[in-house]
Amino acid sequence: MNKLCYKGAFIFLLTIIFTFKISCQEVLTNLIDNPVLKNVSVNNYKYSDKTSSTDTIELPFFDDFSLSFPYPDASLWIDKFVYINSSYPVNPPSVGVATLDALNFDGSQYNNDSIFSSFIADIFTSKPINLEYPIESNIFLSFFFQPGGKGNMPEENDSLYLEFYSTYDSAWHNVWDTCGFESNNFTQIILPVNNTIYLKKGFQFRFKNLVSFNGSYPDAQSNVDIWHIDYIKIDTGRNINDTVLHDVALTQATSSLLKNFEAMPWLHFNPLNDLGDVTFNFVNNDIVTRNINLVLDIKTLVEPPNDSIQSFYLGGANYLPGEIVNYKHGLDEYPIEDNPFYYIDDSIVIFEIKCYMETDEFDNHKNDTAYYFQKFDNYYSYDDGSSENGYGIIGEGAKNAMLAYKFKIDKKDTLRAVKMYFNQSLQNESQQYFILTVWDDNNGQPGNVINKQISFKPFYENSLNKFHTYILDSSIYINGTFYIGWVQTTNKHLNLGFDRNRNRQSKIFYNLGAGWYNSSFEGALMIRPIFGEVVENPTSLKNIVCKNNPLKIFPVPAYEYINISLSENIDCKKTIYSIYNQTGQLVRHGTLLTNKINISNLNNGIYFLVLNTSEKVLKEKFIIIH
Repeated sequence: MNKLCYKGAFIFLLTIIFTFKISCQEVLTNLIDNPVLKNVSVNNYKYSDKTSSTDTIELPFFDDFSLSFPYPDASLWIDKFVYINSSYPVNPPSVGVATLDALNFDGSQYNNDSIFSSFIADIFTSKPINLEYPIESNIFLSFFFQPGGKGNMPEENDSLYLEFYSTYDSAWHNVWDTCGFESNNFTQIILPVNNTIYLKKGFQFRFKNLVSFNGSYPDAQSNVDIWHIDYIKIDTGRNINDTVLHDVALTQATSSLLKNFEAMPWLHFNPLNDLGDVTFNFVNNDIVTRNINLVLDIKTLVEPPNDSIQSFYLGGANYLPGEIVNYKHGLDEYPIEDNPFYYIDDSIVIFEIKCYMETDEFDNHKNDTAYYFQKFDNYYSYDDGSSENGYGIIGEGAKNAMLAYKFKIDKKDTLRAVKMYFNQSLQNESQQYFILTVWDDNNGQPGNVINKQISFKPFYENSLNKFHTYILDSSIYINGTFYIGWVQTTNKHLNLGFDRNRNRQSKIFYNLGAGWYNSSFEGALMIRPIFGEVVENPTSLKNIVCKNNPLKIFPVPAYEYINISLSENIDCKKTIYSIYNQTGQLVRHGTLLTNKINISNLNNGIYFLVLNTSEKVLKEKFIIIH
């Protein structure tokens, strides 16, 4: 089982002839946990009590996972072992999938006695459904599945199962399964539900995955054998050929509007040079040509509150059946007075980017809209903040191996610190010291060392994909191109976070002792250089105002109210709160008149709370409503 991807440095091929040891090489490893689910689990998220898992729901049953995150919709599903996400699939029918993997609901590994054994991992069970229909009602279930995607690919001894539950004999019956195979495509399956033992009130269906660890690999006990499920539909009046999705859908959340970075310092930002394209990734799932209009709304989240939205009509066009579109539209063509990225006098700014499609009324409009928060802070970033793999250099000779990440800034400034995100590894094997190093440029490759600092090692922040800040012992004046990375002190794998959804392969260099080479892997390292003022391991996008008496937000989970404990030097009547749902939509906004926010009419789920004053963002926090 290919649990570990090796792409070696070819300059060491000759040495393999003379040694049985593994030569020094780049490596990508699978994660041993899911930091998103771990963070939610730590905050004691529980499934809704407002909708009992024994309630029977009516047809049609439909879920494309475009609105729920990171757990399934509790009105349709009774368990939460799968991970709802848009990070791991490749070209899904619509944005968001249910991922079955080797990790439990809390993001940890299942308790399994042997790394050589196979076992059932995730189980994904529907709520009871009323199928008390005559057999001529022609009930069919359809769904799409994909093995692996951007995660680990299942092999022949790994399986995906679909089972039906019958109230007639109170038993689960296997109705479909597949062995693992390599593919980057989604395959649609449609099955009749015509056996009379299922045509009763209380019918259920569930998916299960069989995973297997291979103990011969360094990351054997990790998140392996992944399957993605999408676009599940059960209804009457169907037939075996009813496989057309009369739907145009976004397939991926939008990304940064910056030309070269995911984020950058606002004080370095020049709209004329740094603004890139707005990108839509969508697919026409229909069998006929469809007309689609694309719209972009940009809202500035600054103080004082600015509720104005600048809307850009990006145009309309006809798209062919089955056409997968990567649409790009440049913002630089708009006049300066129409561009929202001007006239903001602040050091840190956030923009709400809303991308949506205008399509036919019969479309499933849940998957027509995507949100993105364009952040400007004191750092440069190529990554999107989430890790899908771990990157490192291992093997004989890895001691003294070098990794360098290329950046270019257009405004002279002082480099103060470096943010890095490291994935945790089994037995903390990555806890090895490295020499943090900064190089200048030598014709497009790392040149002379301009700063190095010893006695650093991977540090795991106890938070959602949170970076650790390594403060430099002396500031470095930067002008133009520079490189940040490390020199290793051991042969061990440091397991740096690696983002598979942003490809900055051309910026990654490694040196095994015989010169610099570009990385063999497509993705982005989770390394961020910091300029200007530094707060060691900040807990939000901005500096916390009250360091000695920090803000507290409780309880977790919340029920009817969110309680806010402010420090004495903050006037609550001058504090603004904004609550965003899982898709980035603003669902509540106002002035904090008291130390409580009423959330009783919000649906159960995970939200993002932002508190700010006219001077600073005070707090950003995930909140869970139960």
